Amino acid sequence: MNFSMLDSISQDEEIRLRKIDERLLKRAKLFNELIVEIRGKVLSVRGYSQSMEHTPLSEMVIGGKSPIYETGYQNSLEISLRRSDIGSPIKILFRGNSPLVAGNILIAGVFIGEKRELHLQHKNKRIYTGIERDRSAFARDYQYALVPRALKKKEEALYLKIIREASNIRTDFCVDYDFEKFPKSP
Repeated sequence: MNFSMLDSISQDEEIRLRKIDERLLKRAKLFNELIVEIRGKVLSVRGYSQSMEHTPLSEMVIGGKSPIYETGYQNSLEISLRRSDIGSPIKILFRGNSPLVAGNILIAGVFIGEKRELHLQHKNKRIYTGIERDRSAFARDYQYALVPRALKKKEEALYLKIIREASNIRTDFCVDYDFEKFPKSP
């Protein structure tokens, strides 16, 4: 809900929305509290490489052909992992490279949260602010909370730890890993 529209809703509606938000905030967690480590044996690894392109907004041509610049490649891995805790396989997607091979013992750091937008404005350390832009370049600020979700059969890893003889011998971070936002030493 747009915060500027708050004046136009009834007091009863505001009370109802506040109660919904409060229930959500009771479940809310900080980002790093929603990172779980999945441990298991690597069954297989597939590596992919994708060409990346970019056209700057300043060079876009309406009704004509815009220039396209090749900006490099993005590598990713699809890992089949047999979990140590329940033995069932899980697919791990990783945006980056790692020298993983079948048979390695792996710990994958996975974010198991989801965004839930709040209806009203709140002050709480577990609330994040986002900006949503539409095609006309108008933006709106919104607040959201991160809540836990169940582990899926296919997850995306933030980092991979290769384990050998009960020691972490290597840690690889995904290309999006934000060292300001995420734990420094997983």
